[in-house]
Amino acid sequence: MKRILCILAAGVFLLCCGCQNAKTLQEPVDFPTEFSASVHIVHKSAEFDADCTYQADGTVTLQMQSPEAIRTMTFIQTKESCTVQFLGLELKTPEILLPDAAFVKLLSAAVESAKSGVRCAVSTEGDCRIYSGMTEAGDTFRLEQSRQDGALRTLTMYGQDLTVTFSDFVRM
Repeated sequence: MKRILCILAAGVFLLCCGCQNAKTLQEPVDFPTEFSASVHIVHKSAEFDADCTYQADGTVTLQMQSPEAIRTMTFIQTKESCTVQFLGLELKTPEILLPDAAFVKLLSAAVESAKSGVRCAVSTEGDCRIYSGMTEAGDTFRLEQSRQDGALRTLTMYGQDLTVTFSDFVRM
């Protein structure tokens, strides 16, 4: 009888410990609805640094920081249009006319897909939450998010030869 009670007690103990560990590992990390970050963009053979903001309505703003020749350039991507500001000039084009391979459009599309969960699967790897998906244009992406603080880390689109590395991430 004591043996049965010991086995039963051990089973309950293991069951409770297993539940606590499972709960800790499966804590949800929400996708940021608004954020700002410094980004390092490698697109094909070009490299850029920019300050990035993402707003709840899906607007992405990139204030270019380097290379020096485009430091005063700003891209504002919305669902309807893309605006490029440079040296006091402003060019606004309907979103449909912007090439699908434009890096600001690729970044916007991947973040929107991960945020909405449309055409996107979520998994975990170590301390990262991984969003693997496809944009409306058919580009596949992998977006890594810290499970600890929810900061975005890296966006990769192999088919477009695009990598975006996030730093100084702040939820707004």
